Amino acid sequence: MKNSYKLDSSFKIETKYSIGKSRCQYFDEKISTIKKLYSYVTNKNRVGSQNRGSKNAPEKESKGTKMKYEIVGIEHAVGDFTPTSGRNANTVQHYDVYRLHTLKNSKDAYGQITAVVRATPDQMGQIIADLGGNIADVPGHILDMEVRNSFDKINLTDYEVVE
Repeated sequence: MKNSYKLDSSFKIETKYSIGKSRCQYFDEKISTIKKLYSYVTNKNRVGSQNRGSKNAPEKESKGTKMKYEIVGIEHAVGDFTPTSGRNANTVQHYDVYRLHTLKNSKDAYGQITAVVRATPDQMGQIIADLGGNIADVPGHILDMEVRNSFDKINLTDYEVVE
């Protein structure tokens, strides 16, 4: 029984068999599965014109999901920063964001987990108005929030007051 596998940078697997047909088919199926998985991983992370419009094109932002979040705290972050790379490199950028520290249910955990949801000043103003007009009254309320994950941050897109 002599098998040889050659792996090059483009992940081509060349096989040479000197064994029975049933065992060759088994290895061919396994190799095919490995190639499909490798192709999925590389296409998922590849950015460029070759996969525009295809089903495998990477998404920068996921579709919004709606879930109940209990607000336990609010943090207001305001400031300036200067990115060192990217299209706005060496240009002072201003930020003004509210971070809603929340609890939510998760299918991956027993009980609740914490999540930080980012809201714009306009969204926060609307939430405050809907909950009585005082920012101190916001913690303790439950909102049914629609959020969008963008670059490992959770951003508020829409909400409804539950309690």
